[in-house]
Amino acid sequence: MGVGNDKVSPTPLAQLWRGFAMLGLAEIAARLVAFGATAWVSQHLGAGPFGVVSFALAALLYANRVVSWELESVGVTEVVPRDEHGDAAAGTIIAARFLSAIVAIVVLGGLARWVLPSPDGVVLVLYAIGLAAVALNTRFAYLMRGTPARPALARFLAESVNAAVVLVLVRSAADVERVPFGFVIGEAIAAAFLLSAIPGAWRGVRRFDAGLARHTMRRAAPLVLASLLGLIAFNLDLILLRLTRGSESAGFYAAAYALVALVLNLGVTYAANVLPGLSRLRDDRDAFGRLYSDANLLLFVLMVPCVVGGAVLARPLVNLVFGAEYASSAAPLAPLLVAAGLTLSRLVPVAAIVALGRRREALWVNGSGAVVNVALNLILIPRFGIMGAASSAVATDIVRLVVAQALVRRAGVEARYARRLVAPASAAAVMGVLVWLVRAWPVPLAVVSGAAIYGAALVMFGVVKIGPGARVRLAEDA
Repeated sequence: MGVGNDKVSPTPLAQLWRGFAMLGLAEIAARLVAFGATAWVSQHLGAGPFGVVSFALAALLYANRVVSWELESVGVTEVVPRDEHGDAAAGTIIAARFLSAIVAIVVLGGLARWVLPSPDGVVLVLYAIGLAAVALNTRFAYLMRGTPARPALARFLAESVNAAVVLVLVRSAADVERVPFGFVIGEAIAAAFLLSAIPGAWRGVRRFDAGLARHTMRRAAPLVLASLLGLIAFNLDLILLRLTRGSESAGFYAAAYALVALVLNLGVTYAANVLPGLSRLRDDRDAFGRLYSDANLLLFVLMVPCVVGGAVLARPLVNLVFGAEYASSAAPLAPLLVAAGLTLSRLVPVAAIVALGRRREALWVNGSGAVVNVALNLILIPRFGIMGAASSAVATDIVRLVVAQALVRRAGVEARYARRLVAPASAAAVMGVLVWLVRAWPVPLAVVSGAAIYGAALVMFGVVKIGPGARVRLAEDA
């Protein structure tokens, strides 16, 4: 299947679509496996212990961003060449990241020992050990070289191993400290699998280039800081729920977010493919603008049915996946999906800012969101609990989207796609109404029916065209 545009050479968007299709299919498979493991853990641990695990994962994300250096967002040109020099550069970078991982593990160990209660501290320390494998993961090198197949398989491999370990080890609330083992083992195997195809990386480890490491770290620093600020807006609510409302509230909220994460992770995968494509076109503003417009439209077409359908089916989805014990998770799911839609709408604009070399401006996006999120969470969570947290997420993502769009316009990129979103939004609205009417059906049947309705509506409204050989493309006036 190809996706193109009549007026524009289809090559950039086609490359984007092929990369996303490869990563996206593997990501869907990997995330479904991970989601199954999450459902298993939530059901066998119960809401309280599941809240403990979710709190540890939320805290771990901050260290993960520091250790990974956000290289998939930086666009590391040093590792683009498919030769021994590029391989050696990748080796130097992962060696430097490994040293930062050791520091992060020690810091988290101290935090867990002296600040956190048990079992929160033990679970966090066990998860932190996996940061060493995160540091050695060379996914960034493959993506910047435009070769996503192996990292896609590695992601699926990691999640499959994680799920297998969890299924074997976790049977009751007493097994809460065993949950991190799957993450650590899965990440280690994925990192080894990726490194095995870059034999020259070990040359970079042996002949460590401190100058290259410092240069890459400086380039990454603004985006690492932006990512940390973004995490405040992303999961501070869960952390505050655990600290102020108890592990059970955190467990209910985390269950809702597990469903939302399916949508968000696909969007992040998509953005990882958008950045290299935009970076290659940065000197051709006309082509850059066309790909920017098409990329926004394609993301909207792919993600809006997930947001609308998930919001309509919130209660039956929670009952199906997590069981009656997690009924309280249904209420925040709809607003969290709306927040996810706003987050996804921000990804391509932020990628455009980074591709144009304006990395420091990304700080404004997440910095503004962090300020709003902290203020609202401190006000709303103590009073309204999980619904206060969900409301804060929506308001935060509205602010971040507005700031991102303003920065894109300031960078001279024309937003020529707003009119093109009307038709797919209408198709999603039709789908939402019809799914509402069949919401009492079994969830799988309602989802399949909604997908069929949405696809038919896209064709009816002219969003996509089906040409000879069943070739699907975006209509030029969609």
